[in-house]
Amino acid sequence: MITLSAPAKINWFLRVTGKRADGYHEIYSAMQAVSLYDTLIIEPSDTLELISDIPIPVTENLVYKAAAAFFARKELNARTSRARITLKKEIPAEAGLGGGSSDAAHTLIGLNRLFGNIFTITGLSSIAAQIGSDVPFFIHGGFAFAEGRGEIVVPHEVNSTINLLLVKPSFSISTAWAYRQFDGRVFNPISSRTELRDGLTAALESYNFERIRALMKNDIEDILKDKFPKIHEIENALLKEDAVAAMLSGSGSAVFGVFKDVDARDKANAALAAIYPDCLLKKATTISGISHTSHDFVLQR
Repeated sequence: MITLSAPAKINWFLRVTGKRADGYHEIYSAMQAVSLYDTLIIEPSDTLELISDIPIPVTENLVYKAAAAFFARKELNARTSRARITLKKEIPAEAGLGGGSSDAAHTLIGLNRLFGNIFTITGLSSIAAQIGSDVPFFIHGGFAFAEGRGEIVVPHEVNSTINLLLVKPSFSISTAWAYRQFDGRVFNPISSRTELRDGLTAALESYNFERIRALMKNDIEDILKDKFPKIHEIENALLKEDAVAAMLSGSGSAVFGVFKDVDARDKANAALAAIYPDCLLKKATTISGISHTSHDFVLQR
């Protein structure tokens, strides 16, 4: 039996630069895993079985889709055993925190370990890209830049730990719906990817919070700001409670606040819990290393 902790993520920036012929959007994003986790328990079984504490039809769950894609690979054709997967959720759905994608990626990681590390990280990333745009990021974990529709992942080491407060309002936002709001709009170009990449990496490592805030931008938030004013209300509340920056994560609906220290973060958590009893609040920190190394499992690159 293998137990894995699947982390959530935030996007330090998310730029939407165009629409592809396949219907997906071109993005450029900086993504980082954070210390809010779902739990996966994977054990051998004669059949593929998913036990989940969330009311999603099994065959529509990304964990099940990832496992089915894993077992469909030709390298597994001679193997008759399957797996029972138990999923315990802590990461809220449709929040822009990547919970489903992380669960899918860690399903692939866990199954690969269960069957003797058949696939390299490149092989697992190839399977992951079939499941969803954010899934390849979680194969690498830690901190990375993502391009294409999200399947092109370039990991970076960032030696810092940033305190965060995640605030999920009572409403959710579908990722597909959020991206459809770009239809008919003009996309904003990125002046310099190098400046974004190098600038953010240096700012995170040096705890230059002013520079971090200047580089944080989410094109999806700009599109949704009039439809969901609560997002900006939460951001302003976080800033009022000494967050150095606040922004929508991914396609939302969760907002994250960035804090210089734990005391400021915890004070803000208490204040916002009183102001927004209908919101889900989670304290977290950024994760700089590979997310699955804590399970004594290092992929062959």
